[in-house]
Amino acid sequence: MAIIINNLTHIYNKKTDIETSALNNISLKLKDHFFTAIIGKTGSGKTTFLQHLNGLLIPNDGEVILDDFKITSNYKKSKKNILEIRKKVGYLFQFSENQLFENTVLDDVMFAPLNFKIEKEEAKKLAIEALKLVNLNETLYEKSPLNLSGGEKRRAALAGILALKPKYLLLDEPTSGLDVTGKNDLIKLLKKLYESGVSILLVTHDMDLVLNCCNDVILMDKGKVIDFNDVYSVFKRDDLENYGIVRPKIFEFCKDFEKFIDINKVKNIDDFIMELKKNGK
Repeated sequence: MAIIINNLTHIYNKKTDIETSALNNISLKLKDHFFTAIIGKTGSGKTTFLQHLNGLLIPNDGEVILDDFKITSNYKKSKKNILEIRKKVGYLFQFSENQLFENTVLDDVMFAPLNFKIEKEEAKKLAIEALKLVNLNETLYEKSPLNLSGGEKRRAALAGILALKPKYLLLDEPTSGLDVTGKNDLIKLLKKLYESGVSILLVTHDMDLVLNCCNDVILMDKGKVIDFNDVYSVFKRDDLENYGIVRPKIFEFCKDFEKFIDINKVKNIDDFIMELKKNGK
């Protein structure tokens, strides 16, 4: 099964003086197992697109097909599907740590399972599994989430989503506001989740994150999909700067070595050195 988007259109403040077309007739199909980034200028429609994939927004026109579920402009018909979809599709908001509100970290992570009518003991079991998955120390479980570091808060918020064991994970600017350590820890975790079978779709301005983690890129501008291709094909576009994208420094650096190395295998400086050694340079 897969995620299929057919003629998706979304207009904010329809039939008012401030009507804004955010998505314009988008159609695409995501792979069965994907790690895909959505990039583009602020206001290009990235977050609006993301929020249609678990029913946070309903299309004005077109449809979102997610495995056996369908979201259309017919809200009453779609509403039956949306609760089931939200079990399957986890959504991590930008600065999601600001949504932590329970007295303890464990209670916060248990909230989602309990909200879906899972028994308390089972909810606790799922929460602990998720907290271990995101590598939060057990000594933090009974502490207030407000007393965690920025990176720990982000992981606690993510654990609250993973407690429902989603098949798909949607992330809006997941590395925003994190220090280098927090960012690196999150990248390791996302790679681990992808390798475990979770499909990931993220909105980001962090091109190093895209190069490090993602297989495919959706480039958006003015509510339209400009390109949907593998990371290297998108980064090689001559007009990328027109869409507010600055390529990762390692990618720019490696372009001078394309005759000697396979640039498609270079995601960081360690990969670059390994490719040079492999080719006897």
